[in-house]
Amino acid sequence: IAVTNAAGLAAFFASLAPHARVLREDFSGTAALARAWLALPNARAIAVDIDRSVTRRIPASENITVVTSDARRCTLTCDVLAATNFACGYLHTREQLLAYLRHARRCLKPKGLFICDMYAGSSAFVADEQRVVTRVPPAFGSGTFVYIWEQRSVDITTGMVHNAIHFELPRPKRTPLVIKDAFTYHWRIWSPAELRDAMLEAGFKRVDIYDRIGDAIDQHGRMYTHPLGEGDEIDDPAVLYFAARK
Repeated sequence: IAVTNAAGLAAFFASLAPHARVLREDFSGTAALARAWLALPNARAIAVDIDRSVTRRIPASENITVVTSDARRCTLTCDVLAATNFACGYLHTREQLLAYLRHARRCLKPKGLFICDMYAGSSAFVADEQRVVTRVPPAFGSGTFVYIWEQRSVDITTGMVHNAIHFELPRPKRTPLVIKDAFTYHWRIWSPAELRDAMLEAGFKRVDIYDRIGDAIDQHGRMYTHPLGEGDEIDDPAVLYFAARK
């Protein structure tokens, strides 16, 4: 709810690969994206995560295969392979990044699509804190809570950052419940040029970069998207999506 729009991402990926049926979500956590993909016609999904305490909480479905494994060892094939929520940041060296990208390409069916994201902009290497008031979706109740994104430390010489997510939950007639360090991350921030070059070196034929998940949706529910072109300006900060075609 606070950090990802799974339904929007699923529609975005479907617009980039309209004939895709099987999506694989690496570094899936609770498989929000994989589960959202199942809303599409004739869709199947694969959710891969190394943490059994997380994968065992994924709701059972006959159309989703849950794999508890290092994503770099899973060989199940798919039409779309997604590594979102800045998952490539877990790969701290270029050697690790290239090895994963080559593995991802091997797991794609012919004309398959690999997608990952990364944040960019002038604040990418700034230690700061952002507080966002988030509304609870109607399906889960009502009210709001505070989502706090903290970039705790940065090293611009290596691209490494330490980040954390905290929450403040309201309580009637009491001080808010603070959940400190609900999630923590030790990431390498890859620049757009570094990611694109690594994807091409890994064997992908073409890499398109998007600065938003959709420009418009028509009356039939089709999403229209346009990749960035040379000289295009983007928001600052921005989350960029890299779509690499096999």
